[in-house]
Amino acid sequence: MGGFAGEAAPRDAAGGVMPAGDATLGEGRTAAQAGAAVEGGTAMADGGRMPGGSSVTLRAATAADVPALAAVAERGYRAGFAGILDAAVLDMQDRAGFAHRFAAAWPRLAVAEMDGSLAGFCLVSPPRLDMLFVDPGFTRRGLGAALLRQAEAMGARELECFRDNAAALGFYARQGWHPLSAHRRDFLGAGRDFLILARQGAQDISAPNSRWPSASQASLSQ
Repeated sequence: MGGFAGEAAPRDAAGGVMPAGDATLGEGRTAAQAGAAVEGGTAMADGGRMPGGSSVTLRAATAADVPALAAVAERGYRAGFAGILDAAVLDMQDRAGFAHRFAAAWPRLAVAEMDGSLAGFCLVSPPRLDMLFVDPGFTRRGLGAALLRQAEAMGARELECFRDNAAALGFYARQGWHPLSAHRRDFLGAGRDFLILARQGAQDISAPNSRWPSASQASLSQ
């Protein structure tokens, strides 16, 4: 869900995950106790249980995770944006392309593992949530909500989402994220409408449009 500010590749609109429900994680621990930390020393929840009894671990990504991350991104992208983007556009976002991006971006990624498998991830460039995906085989188990909370702990306060991605918008609304502004920009050769979402109650969002340049923008009433 989201893009890579400052990279040559087009930003991907956050909104590829369509989970439901919430996660039940263990109490937060220090980075040393959890055994993993993201940039800035943000501790990760670890060893929790999801609804249904499956175990979940949130941890910082490593370079060794890149191939698995790319596979999850490819599957999640195609499942999440089917019906929004044409098949030809979806085919442009393939595993090799994601692997190339993650080769540099992995220090800003957190991953979710469920029952020993890498099941999802989030990418954060504070204050932006650049990307959040759950593998289609692990949706509707609360992983999306767990990853979103982790992204918030990593400094995420805003994200960009396709305006017509109703499933993602509904998910974010349930988690307390709401539209802040709207704009239209080029996305892989075609004009697309987007919304900027912000976490309800966030106090450090200022001039969000300056971080999301576009040809046309409009503020949304709160």
